[in-house]
Amino acid sequence: MSAILYLGRWADTMGKRKKRPEACGYCGQPATTRDHVPPRCVFPSPRPSDLITVPACGSCNNLTSEDEEYFLNVLLSHRHADGVPAAEQLRAERISLQRTPRRLKIARTMLSSMDLIEIRTAAGLYVGHRHRLSLDLPRLERAVCKIVRGLYYHEYREAAPPDRVTRTVMDPVDRQIAHPMVQHVLVNGRGRKVGEDVFDYRILRSADTPGIAFCAMLFLGRVLVLTWLMRSETAPPLGG
Repeated sequence: MSAILYLGRWADTMGKRKKRPEACGYCGQPATTRDHVPPRCVFPSPRPSDLITVPACGSCNNLTSEDEEYFLNVLLSHRHADGVPAAEQLRAERISLQRTPRRLKIARTMLSSMDLIEIRTAAGLYVGHRHRLSLDLPRLERAVCKIVRGLYYHEYREAAPPDRVTRTVMDPVDRQIAHPMVQHVLVNGRGRKVGEDVFDYRILRSADTPGIAFCAMLFLGRVLVLTWLMRSETAPPLGG
C-alpha cells in the first residue's frame, strides 16, 4: 500500500468515526435535538434566520411546552403589547390556529383568572374599570427559567448549575430599572437583538460564583423581564 493510498484511507476512516454527541444545554445529558431560545412561537412569520438554538435532550426540549404557551399568551395579553406590529401579527396568527385541547385549556385558565379592577387617578378619582390578569407565577417562572438557562448556555457554553431562576420581575417599575445592578448588566452584559421589536436580551454572570447570573429581556419591544439565576435565599431585592 502506497503512502498516498494509506493517507487517503486513514483520512476517510477518521471522517466516518462517530462524533461524541453534544451535551444538553440544560441538564448535561446527551443532546438529541436543538431547542429554540426563546421559543419559536414568540416570533411572528416569517421568522428571523438568526434564531438562537442550544443543544437539548428530548426531555428538556419538551419539559415546559405548556408553560411556554402560557408565557406567550401573557405577553400578548400585556397592555404594553398594544400597537406593536409584531404583537398584532402574533395575535392574528394565534387566533387562526387550530383549536387543540391544550390551547383550549390554557385559554380557559387565563380567562378564569381575569377580574375587573377600578381605575383611579393619582388624586383618587374613579375613572372606570379595566380587566386584570392574575398571573400563574410558578408557570410563568418555569417558562422564564428555561429561557434564561438557554441564554446562559448560549453565551457561556456551559449549563448553569441546577439552581433555578428564583426571582423574576415582569414589567418592573422605574426604581427597579434604575437599580445599579440592572444598569450594570444593561451596559456590560452579553446579548443581542433577535427579530424586529420581538426579543432583545443582556445577560451577565458573576465573576466570583459560576452559575449565578442576572438577565434582562425585552419582549415585543416594550415588555421588560428581569431575572436572577441563583438560590432564593441569596437573591437581593431590586428596590421593591
